[in-house]
Amino acid sequence: MRVQGSFGKLSEFVYMRNWMIAQLMWDPTLDDRALMKEFLDGYYGAASPYLQKYIDLLDKIIHRGSGKFLSCYLTSTEGWLTLEDLNTATNLINQAATAVAGDATLSKRVRRLRYSVEMVWLERYEEFKKEAAEKGIAFLGPKNPQVLLKHLEKIQHEVGQYKENREFPEYVDRLKKLFQPEQSEVEAKEHQ
Repeated sequence: MRVQGSFGKLSEFVYMRNWMIAQLMWDPTLDDRALMKEFLDGYYGAASPYLQKYIDLLDKIIHRGSGKFLSCYLTSTEGWLTLEDLNTATNLINQAATAVAGDATLSKRVRRLRYSVEMVWLERYEEFKKEAAEKGIAFLGPKNPQVLLKHLEKIQHEVGQYKENREFPEYVDRLKKLFQPEQSEVEAKEHQ
């Protein structure tokens, strides 16, 4: 049996993945759904039902037949994750956060998980903001992406890798470039 885990501390459900891998390597006959529930209940407490719905949403999205092969080497969610999907995921994470708002430890765990969703918002910010306006639907991405980017800068050295052989500060730099004004815009403002 060959098993490969996730990279970095912000990988989606990294602790659950590693725990489940260990359990299933010990006994491959165990029920993966039961293991998932056990972990979610124990690690996320009252947020568990919302996070199970989040996982089920991702499973549904992945299997709905976009025709795109979702390998671990993809660098974008384009072609398989829609604005509506991301809004639904954001709502579920918000509900999970509300469910554990009184518990600092559980809130921190849900916050760590939220980064997976927030980074997609950052990567596709302008595209989704424009689409939401055109379709007249909600845009649940960050109101001010610069605030989120500043927070990511603060934690960037605590995260580790964001993918194989790539450290998180490199990813933060890539995200920051998405929100830098074009050089011609900067020059035009300087001449006004």
